[in-house]
Amino acid sequence: MSSIWDYEELVRHVCDIPEDDETADLDDACLGKFGVDFPDFCKIVETLMPLAAVGQSPLTRKTYQGFANGDPWLAKREVQPVAAE
Repeated sequence: MSSIWDYEELVRHVCDIPEDDETADLDDACLGKFGVDFPDFCKIVETLMPLAAVGQSPLTRKTYQGFANGDPWLAKREVQPVAAE
């Protein structure tokens, strides 16, 4: 499971909310863009997570699955690497 901070980073990205905007209402942003509140947005992300990209962190060598914008992960969860056949 991803952390709540990952979900916040993801919703900020998809709703164009600056990272330094501490007054942003994530419920309002999710309702305005998707018609669901922030907790329901998080449930949707968890449901879609198995369909997301998988990659290994060059720093920690851990394998993650999640949503990214270029290099930085927006929302991720650690997964077990798939053994090569």
